[in-house]
Amino acid sequence: MQYYLFSFICLFLSCASQGRPTGGPIDSFGPKIIASTPTINSTLSSEGKIIIIFDELINPISVVNAINIFPENKFSYRVIGKKIVIEPKKKWIDSNVIKIKLSRKISDYQNNFMTHPVELFYFNSELI
Repeated sequence: MQYYLFSFICLFLSCASQGRPTGGPIDSFGPKIIASTPTINSTLSSEGKIIIIFDELINPISVVNAINIFPENKFSYRVIGKKIVIEPKKKWIDSNVIKIKLSRKISDYQNNFMTHPVELFYFNSELI
């Protein structure tokens, strides 16, 4: 019986690697925009939402004062993983161009900020 118990303990303790996992490379780069829906420089419907997709998870706290829209319009936003969803409270104000400025203060969970601010342009009129 002791022989079986000794073999079982030796087999059980030798199966896994002992020690801490090594992890990966240190994340020292901030999030980058990889896509948006609708695409940049396209026509935006009056009540349509804008989805901006990043290459890594976004820290929701960093987005609080990082979005500006010109002409000034009341909007709401949600951060869902790698996405920021922006929608108007009622509808987008009638103007030819809507400019969305994302501040450099948007960061990932390691507090790496974007390298530069981003401006996105959408058209609110079929004439352009």
